[in-house]
Amino acid sequence: MMAARRLGGSMVQRAETAAAGGRRRLGPRLMYTDEQAHAEIVAREIQKKIDGLYDLIVKGENNVKTSSWGDAFLVLHLSKRVTPRPADSDWYDAYKSRIILNKIKRAGLISLTFLAYSRYDKEAQP
Repeated sequence: MMAARRLGGSMVQRAETAAAGGRRRLGPRLMYTDEQAHAEIVAREIQKKIDGLYDLIVKGENNVKTSSWGDAFLVLHLSKRVTPRPADSDWYDAYKSRIILNKIKRAGLISLTFLAYSRYDKEAQP
């Protein structure tokens, strides 16, 4: 009975608020839609700037006078963030070199682990 009164009371209160033209409280889901839309717009702008910076550096790397190791390093890292471009040879080269470098790092870690274990194993034997 109390639940019915509570439900009925809230329905009456909502109707009175709507009739009086008062402001209704927004639920948390409706409050954050503007913030989410703004965040998506900002994320798209950032992505455009990253793409533009990547294009600019790649264009500069094709010229011998403006290329440097720092630019190559930056292109390698920007290729992670840029929208995938399988048809672009520069992006594809950076993608492949990233994969190869990751495999070399893993192989080095595994070999160091085996070396450390074998050294530990030799020291443990009397």
